[in-house]
Amino acid sequence: MRIGQQVTPVQIVARTVDQPRYVVLHASKVLGVPPADISRYLLVEEGATLSKGTPVLRKPGSLGRGKLFNTPVDGILYHIYNGRLVIQLTQEAIELRAMVRGYINNIIAHRGVVLEITGTLIQALWGSGKEGVGKLKLGSRDEHSEFSANTLDKEAHGAVMVAGTVTEASAFQAMEQQGVRGLIVGSMSAGLCAAATQLEIPVILTDAIGTQGMARPLFKLLQESEGREATLFAQVNSQNGERPEIIIPLPANTTPSQPALPGVKLEVGQTVRIIRAPYTGQIGKVSRLYDRARNSAIGLRVVGADVTLPDGQVVYVPYTNLDLLA
Repeated sequence: MRIGQQVTPVQIVARTVDQPRYVVLHASKVLGVPPADISRYLLVEEGATLSKGTPVLRKPGSLGRGKLFNTPVDGILYHIYNGRLVIQLTQEAIELRAMVRGYINNIIAHRGVVLEITGTLIQALWGSGKEGVGKLKLGSRDEHSEFSANTLDKEAHGAVMVAGTVTEASAFQAMEQQGVRGLIVGSMSAGLCAAATQLEIPVILTDAIGTQGMARPLFKLLQESEGREATLFAQVNSQNGERPEIIIPLPANTTPSQPALPGVKLEVGQTVRIIRAPYTGQIGKVSRLYDRARNSAIGLRVVGADVTLPDGQVVYVPYTNLDLLA
């Protein structure tokens, strides 16, 4: 790996081994002998590589009443102490893939790399905890339409499906059978969210629990990106504010017309999406900004903005509950 090198989603950018783990076998108790005598019955030495089922202890006996003990795990006989066998389990290699198409911006020794990507970043409401990469494909005709098993065709294989809403678990089963690599959906029930966590593919919920569909600006963005490669990071960590993310890299040598710069603040007139109750999923325009805390809809004093909803209602929303759309 070198700075400036281009990487693909499947390319390995870091590799390590898992932390050592150990299994302790009470050998003297198994054979029924004093701890100090255990070395007399050993069939292997410290440092020996063991496969599951390898004989490690034998105690002779008359009339076929001897005892033979096999290791229950793969590993190395790490140590013999006080009649116990300490086996270090075979360490598994851990490989970190880039998961996105971009360039190496920095290399952090013994940790990994920093990747630079030019494209679209979408933060969502909920994710099933998995990761995946595939080309975007529409699974519903508009932001309110339902995605079902009948929507899938042979072109869905290897794709990330985009839909307004899902109401039947049978759609999940059909996706796995068809080889779909992920699903981006505007809304679905809490029961379906629980079912989605059992899938091998990532599922990302962009807007809300329910059946209201996806925010139109977001659906339009995904619609315009159909056929482009998208990466789904569906992990959620509420403790550190981590939200599920969708990354859609731009083609090489393409410059975004409106790059998103770190630290950009909200401005009056911008379109936002509300991501928390009681206005979850609603789209509006910022009509006033505040730099001092005020009472929110649930009675907490927080800093936020006035947002004008499509019906003309003006609501006060904390900044942390707003997603900037345009």
